[in-house]
Amino acid sequence: MNVVNWYVVIATVALCILNLVYMQKKRWKSVQGIIGKIKMVLPETNKKKIFFLIMLVSSLSLAVFMSVFYQGLTTLYLLKRVCLVTLIFPMAVIDNKRYIIPNKLLITSLICRGVILVFEFLFPQKNLVFTLTSEVISAFGLFVVCMIVLLIMKGKIGMGDVKLFSIMGLFQGFVGVSNAVLASLIIAFIVSVFLLIMKRKSRKDMIAFGPSILVGTFLSVILTGA
Repeated sequence: MNVVNWYVVIATVALCILNLVYMQKKRWKSVQGIIGKIKMVLPETNKKKIFFLIMLVSSLSLAVFMSVFYQGLTTLYLLKRVCLVTLIFPMAVIDNKRYIIPNKLLITSLICRGVILVFEFLFPQKNLVFTLTSEVISAFGLFVVCMIVLLIMKGKIGMGDVKLFSIMGLFQGFVGVSNAVLASLIIAFIVSVFLLIMKRKSRKDMIAFGPSILVGTFLSVILTGA
């Protein structure tokens, strides 16, 4: 019988808190003292409270579900998938508001992947070389393809989305990121059609891709385990 992987759960909670700190960074920087800063981490608006609860519940649900229902997955494998989804949450929220994915969050994702990579070398699993090769090729391949799309279809995809897809390749490898990108495109198409039908957006308006990437990645990971 599979049990919950508590290492992944603890890492997920820590990442959720760090995401909240980033979302609250202006308030956090304005306060002096450790106790004051800790209090400022707590969300001050209902929207931020809802964001934190959705992020925490979704990420923990993913961690628990994969630990219990997918047999034979290593801690580091689970950690890469759950951390990726958790890291995309603030990107999706900011992209939905400002149509931009901050480089700081992308760099944080790379650092997180680098930390996991260190543990992958310290505790090597079977097919480690194959896994790393798949991740690097996927990241590079997606970057090239997205740059071509960016040049041909200007305005249809942002540079932040290109960087995020490449980082997803480093976390998921070929199979996982292929599923995530396909699911993200399907979600984005459905959302775009809905917004056009409801006349909330016109064909000339920008539509944030970040939220679709979040939902698509979450669904692909929880449904395929990749």
